[in-house]
Amino acid sequence: MEPDGHRLRHIGKVVSYAFCENNREAFLDAVKNKQNKVIGKEINILRKVTSSSFKLKANLKNYPDIVEKNFRYSYTVINSKSKKLRDNIKRSINGRIENNRKRRDISF
Repeated sequence: MEPDGHRLRHIGKVVSYAFCENNREAFLDAVKNKQNKVIGKEINILRKVTSSSFKLKANLKNYPDIVEKNFRYSYTVINSKSKKLRDNIKRSINGRIENNRKRRDISF
């Protein structure tokens, strides 16, 4: 999960920490070197799309290439979430089928 807030309501939803010396430079070095951990709850897909829309609207005039970047990001997020959902449904269905088989085997 990458912390990436674009709206005021996103602030304070995620905490980042690193095992390092207790000073700003050491912490920023740990973040830069990807030696930190992030704790928080990922926002849902609708809020991600809304957040990206606000970012897109605000920066469209200054950064025309951001449209393509946001389309690629949105596609990646939607595709990833869809695959995860499909996999969860398949596991759930396969688990139920397996449980039904076990029940039938036990009852005979």
